Amino acid sequence: MRTSRGSGGKNRHSSALKMLRGSTTGLNLEEPVSPDGPVTKPGWLSKGAGEVWDRLAPIAITMGTVTAADVMAFGTMCELQTALEHAVRKGEDVIVLRIGNALRPYYGMFGLEPTSRSRIHVKRDEPVSKWDRALA
Repeated sequence: MRTSRGSGGKNRHSSALKMLRGSTTGLNLEEPVSPDGPVTKPGWLSKGAGEVWDRLAPIAITMGTVTAADVMAFGTMCELQTALEHAVRKGEDVIVLRIGNALRPYYGMFGLEPTSRSRIHVKRDEPVSKWDRALA
């Protein structure tokens, strides 16, 4: 599970992390949880986007920033990256700028830039409360 900073203000944290730290304020007890299961490359990706997936998905999966619930968004990012690489090869500077601006939030979502990684919290196999840790 990951959380990232919104458009401004304080860093946001997942309910699990807040509980682990002993906080009871701002808990979302109905926070969606990504289903367990493998992250598989979708069949609808173009050939180029499939190649981008093959380059980037192993990195994001290892970092824990892409889950089975994120496949659609990650695939969209791969398509945008493919379009960006195509525009760069053709020297289409205006299109490169537009696609680059569209890609920036996706890089942030999946921790694919240094500054975004400092704002992302990934739930590892940790106890859900401080008491579970103390009893373990």
